[in-house]
Amino acid sequence: MVLLDIFNKLNEDKDNFNFRIYVLHYNHKWRKDSNLDFKLIKNYCSKKNIKLIYKESSGKIKKDEETAREQRYSFFTQQAKKYKLKYICTAHHKGDKLETILFRLARGTGPNGLSPIKGFRELSGKVKIFRPLLNVWKKDILKYAIKNKVPYREDKTNLDVIYKRNLVRRKILPLLRKINPEAENNILAFSDLVYSQNTTLNNYFSWLLKKIQIDSPLSLNRKKFLKLDYHTQTAFIYWFFTINGIKGAVSKINIIRDAILNQKKIDLSKKYIMNVTANKIMFDIKK
Repeated sequence: MVLLDIFNKLNEDKDNFNFRIYVLHYNHKWRKDSNLDFKLIKNYCSKKNIKLIYKESSGKIKKDEETAREQRYSFFTQQAKKYKLKYICTAHHKGDKLETILFRLARGTGPNGLSPIKGFRELSGKVKIFRPLLNVWKKDILKYAIKNKVPYREDKTNLDVIYKRNLVRRKILPLLRKINPEAENNILAFSDLVYSQNTTLNNYFSWLLKKIQIDSPLSLNRKKFLKLDYHTQTAFIYWFFTINGIKGAVSKINIIRDAILNQKKIDLSKKYIMNVTANKIMFDIKK
């Protein structure tokens, strides 16, 4: 609601801004009072003459965060194409960045998973996700809402620790603050540093790949690879798997290195097989 209010005020300044606002509201129907959220948004949009597009879940309700996210973004993408929207703006804030890093770390991730949520991201085609409040803490968003009399509702499920992100927010973060009051800022600073290092490594490994590939980027010179030091091999394997969409690189690195050393053929994923000969490391797409 704060994000909507900010955009609406900007749009009232026709000398400097001139854009169309569409509000996309997807009701997952997880709560009995979710219809009150819709009423709040509908009233605001009606008063401000803003187009509201609404959709709700149908059939059996599945309370799964990942499924809900897929449903929501599928709806966003469909409407963006229908109305030729350039940006889908979401109100992710600084706390969301922090929770995402801890959540990914606990679930199991490599260096790329520790990079911060991006302010801009390609969603589909020419449609981009834009997160304008990404560097604002939630407490400051609430201050804005109170000061500017922006109507809003608190989602009661945000208090339920059965949902993993809520568990991070309500149980884990308070414990980290006890260790160090600056824990949150330190984790975010760490994430920014990881992103900078990943960017540098990405440039280096792109250059290195050209040096050790043979026929294509999926065929590598085994002897040249083995001349790399242990740490470069490890980081390169993770990077190579990531850019080719092969999941589970972190847990498979030792298995992959063993296959390269001993010239083995292994099943990597639903899509790829790795076949190692005396001179080549080949990543073949399954037929």
